[in-house]
Amino acid sequence: MPSSRRSPWGLPSILLAWSLGSVLACRPAPVAVTSADPARGSDYVEATNEPSPEPAVATAAAPQAEASPRMFAQEVDGAYDELVTGERMRAEYGAGDPWLGAERPTVTIVAFLDYQCPYSKRLLPSLYELVELYPEDLRVVFKHHPLAMHKDARFAATAAIAAGRQGRFWAMHDALFEDQHRLDRASVLDTAGRLGFDLRRFEADLEDSSIAAAVDADVGQSTRLGMRGTPAMFINGRMLSGARPLPELRQEIQSELELAGRMMDAGAQRAHLYAHFMHAALMEAAGAKPSARPDQIADDVRREVSTAGLPRRGAADPRVTIVVCSDFDCPFCSRVRSTLDELLADHPDDVALFYRHLPLPFHKGAEPAARAATAAHAQGKFWKMHDLLFDNQKKRTDADLEKLARKAGVDVKKWRKAFQSEAVAAEVAAQSAACSANDVRGTPGFLVNGRLLSGARPLADFEQVIQEELRRGR
Repeated sequence: MPSSRRSPWGLPSILLAWSLGSVLACRPAPVAVTSADPARGSDYVEATNEPSPEPAVATAAAPQAEASPRMFAQEVDGAYDELVTGERMRAEYGAGDPWLGAERPTVTIVAFLDYQCPYSKRLLPSLYELVELYPEDLRVVFKHHPLAMHKDARFAATAAIAAGRQGRFWAMHDALFEDQHRLDRASVLDTAGRLGFDLRRFEADLEDSSIAAAVDADVGQSTRLGMRGTPAMFINGRMLSGARPLPELRQEIQSELELAGRMMDAGAQRAHLYAHFMHAALMEAAGAKPSARPDQIADDVRREVSTAGLPRRGAADPRVTIVVCSDFDCPFCSRVRSTLDELLADHPDDVALFYRHLPLPFHKGAEPAARAATAAHAQGKFWKMHDLLFDNQKKRTDADLEKLARKAGVDVKKWRKAFQSEAVAAEVAAQSAACSANDVRGTPGFLVNGRLLSGARPLADFEQVIQEELRRGR
């Protein structure tokens, strides 16, 4: 059902707010950023403008998207690509992302916001107003892009996602924007208590690695799409930066409505419109991620890769961290296991390996296998289950997986409950999203101190990258 939420700000007050300025954004300074992730670097400045009025708190729950445009984009062909005018970016979203508006939209806005950015706050009432103005045609999807210059913004994003697990995303979302100067842990916990949250559950979720991975995925996606500040919107894939005035946004939406109408007149189905826009869009902005030089095995990008909660092997205090994105049904993932074993044996004090799930959609047994391994990890049996799953790639029924779990030495009753749980499925999905956000396009993919190395490479290739990293650390 479409959200029944109403904007807490009226149209006259929104128009008054725009008398203060035009395109406003929290953005980096125009200098070279040398940190691992350009979007999370330290060299930022913030424009000085009058703050927007404090909004009221609204608490209506949002519906969730039924499916990901990523999946749809694989299903549609390019029959309507010629009608999709102008450069567009593949601003995809998934079933876990909160949204407001139309069940079957003709226009979709994917908005990346920062809870400490005053211009994200200033844009918010316009987004709410747009949902009311176009209730049958517009969907607004909310994503996170916490900037490094805002020290509490990432924690605030984590808090919003954790609140969503209690069906209270919007209550926390609006409360965080309402008081942008009190986003430290103690203040957010106080807000959660005031809003009636289950505080024990909320605090546990704040430490959940899958929530951290979800924030990482949003940041990785926004960086890949060419974002350098907040807020930024992708209207059917067309990027607009800054807190744009409501009249300008309405003009953009009207243009997209007319284009959508022409596409439907040509035979496009309404339910597939956004997929068609995504099919014609660019995967990443020009120059967003530099590629490897010809003499390199791995690229030069140093992504910020979270390893919290992931299964690990190797050095206790590593100089080189390898995160592998892998699929239990991928033959190349299985082939590289012996290489990784040898690499860890050769560098017992310097290299640690972390495992992250990336079950590919065309391997039907890969996702259940990933859930089986995640459930075993909760009992400290991940690596035993890992080996059994790779050694038995044809055994993927629930009964097969339970037999393998039993062989791994788990408490089967606890394992079965975890294996069938939504939380474990969400954890696998979050890890997969984090791999994609870090530019891993297939399996196996390796992030060596954040640098991408793809494919089941020979030992010498891994060794070259390891030596580069060890020399760098001296």
